[in-house]
Amino acid sequence: MDASRRWAILLGLTLGVLLGQGLHASKASAQGGGADALTPPRGQGALPGSYAVPPPPAAPDGAGGAGAVARYPTPPPPAALGSRIGDQLPSRLATRLRVLQTDLTALSGSGGNRVVDGVLSSLSGVLAIALGFKQPHPLDTYLFLWGSANVSRGIIDLALTPNASSAAVSFTHMPSTSLADAELRLAFGEQALERLSRRTRLSRILDSSINIAVGVAVVPIFLGPNHFAISDPLDYFVLIGSGISIVSGLINLSTRSAAERRWSAYRDLRERLEHDESIDATSASRGETRFDGGPLPGGGLLSVTRTF
Repeated sequence: MDASRRWAILLGLTLGVLLGQGLHASKASAQGGGADALTPPRGQGALPGSYAVPPPPAAPDGAGGAGAVARYPTPPPPAALGSRIGDQLPSRLATRLRVLQTDLTALSGSGGNRVVDGVLSSLSGVLAIALGFKQPHPLDTYLFLWGSANVSRGIIDLALTPNASSAAVSFTHMPSTSLADAELRLAFGEQALERLSRRTRLSRILDSSINIAVGVAVVPIFLGPNHFAISDPLDYFVLIGSGISIVSGLINLSTRSAAERRWSAYRDLRERLEHDESIDATSASRGETRFDGGPLPGGGLLSVTRTF
């Protein structure tokens, strides 16, 4: 094979490695609000007729006495609403639910499409393996190695990378109208966040291990037949790609994912809240003693109150 063709193949593979190691798909969405419906158009000082606020309804005959004034209807007081939406949730339980909602929503909106990433990685690996059958040694082994690594990453994306969107949607639409419903929702959210953390950790470890193993194996496979002598400038591209693969694998192996960090932070929060709750329960069980006193004509008063 002539040098120009070999140069083109190795240059393309090296660029593919550089782009593949540094590519992290991310999605961000922004929502904007339009103008207020009650704001008059620019240049008009008064509201048009369709924006006019209707007068309050007249009071029924005899209602409120002779001095009754027509008023707009008002919402029922909180006591009336409590009979429909259930009792107010404990503050610690509400805090945990709010944190779980934030974590799951943030995880569902970050990262790329695992199906697309897995399919593209698998296709690129299959293409590299197919090209390897038509190349001389050791270039064929080089292509087989990188192709197998890409196929493995694609399988990891498809089989192990979790989908946080479905868990976030299910958690958001679970009711919390009663204490029992809120506890069920809390248990579901905790299990979902823990599962995301566990599967993300496994996927991260496997992907990092593949990067390190491929980066280390490329050097003896490609440079071994030449007794590790760099006789061609193209050999430098192989060394650069191998080094990038090893460094990126080590960095990814030592860096926790967002799901792992959020699960760890939630566990710390849960432990603090449970500790505070146990302290409150212990204080309540021990009771309270109060001493009150004050002056009286010709003397004084001292009272001791004990709550059991």
